[in-house]
Amino acid sequence: MKGLAALLLILVMAATAYNFAQIQQLRAEVVLLRSQLAEQKRANNLLAEAVESVQQAKDAIGRVDKRAASNALEQAGARLRDAAKFAGEKAGPALKWLEDQVREMKARSSVPNGGAQ
Repeated sequence: MKGLAALLLILVMAATAYNFAQIQQLRAEVVLLRSQLAEQKRANNLLAEAVESVQQAKDAIGRVDKRAASNALEQAGARLRDAAKFAGEKAGPALKWLEDQVREMKARSSVPNGGAQ
C-alpha cells in the first residue's frame, strides 16, 4: 500500500512538473505574440501614414506644387521603408514594390515642365 501511495505521489509530482513546464512555454509564446502584434501595429500605422503622404502628394500634383509633392512623396518613401522593417517577410515584397512606385512618382514629379513650378 505504501508503494502504491509513493507511486501515485511520484506521478502527481511528475504531472505537476510537466504542467509547470507547459505553462512556462505558453507564457513565452504569449510574450512573443504580443511583440509580433506590436510590430504589426507599428507597420500598419506607418503604412497608413505613407498612404496619407501619397494622398497629399497627389493633391499637391493637382495644384501643380512640385515642391510639396516631392516632400510628400519623400515622406511616403520614408514611411514605407520604416514599415518594411516592421512588416513580416510576406509583406516585404509588396512594400518594396510600393516604395519603388513612390520613388518613380517622385522622379516624374521632379521633371521640369517648361520651367514652371
